[in-house]
Order: sequence, then structure tokens, then C-alpha cells
Amino acid sequence: MDLLKKRKLIFVLLALAAILVLGAGQAWAGSYKKASKRNKQECKEWCATNPNCRKCTNFTTCGLGVKTLKRFGGAGENWYACQK
Repeated sequence: MDLLKKRKLIFVLLALAAILVLGAGQAWAGSYKKASKRNKQECKEWCATNPNCRKCTNFTTCGLGVKTLKRFGGAGENWYACQK
């Protein structure tokens, strides 16, 4: 195989690898976003039924002197139910 054909083959293989990596990254980003929305929704639903809950936040602390009641997480961004 001559040098030009080798370079073309390498270019095509690198392009295919880039497409696969970017596609996997977009799929991961999409699933992370869906999981984050689910965590937020679960927190809001739980908070609406719990009289001690004041708000939901995606910050790891609810604020100065405010206690975290429950964490909603796993895959995606974590959400926290905060005490009144």
C-alpha cells in the first residue's frame, strides 16, 4: 500500500472514531439531562407532599442553618429537599 493510500485510510479511520466518540458523548449528555430532570421532578413531588419541605435545590447545601431532608440522585444531577 503506498503512502497516500495509507494516509487516506488513517484519515477515514480517525474520522470514524471521532464520529463514534462524539455520538457516544451526545448520548451520555442526553441521558444525564433526562436523569437530572427526573431527579428534580422527584424532589418537587416529594417536597409537595412533605410539610417540612421548603424547597428543592441542586446545591449541595440548602443554605445557612437550613437542613437537607433528602437527596434525589444517582445518575444525573443531584437535587436536595430542604427543610423549612
